[in-house]
Amino acid sequence: MRFEWWRRAVVVERRRWPLPLWTRSFQVEEVSGARVDLRGWTRRKTYRVVLTLRSGETVPVLDGWSNGTRLPDAAAEAISMALLGQR
Repeated sequence: MRFEWWRRAVVVERRRWPLPLWTRSFQVEEVSGARVDLRGWTRRKTYRVVLTLRSGETVPVLDGWSNGTRLPDAAAEAISMALLGQR
């Protein structure tokens, strides 16, 4: 994921070899923030960072899930703060 501030866009890219690069772009105004998505059971939970759009849709920032909360929480907070700073 990257910010292209000169065109007020948030770009999400994922490499899925051997498939072509998956890219989606959103205007900064379309993105309401970022949060940590949770799935799993009580003792075996996994997490990922998703962008939340004003339409209600969520878009994963990266493929896959993590089993630790520290990095996803920090990443979601940093994305939300960057978006707030540009509004």
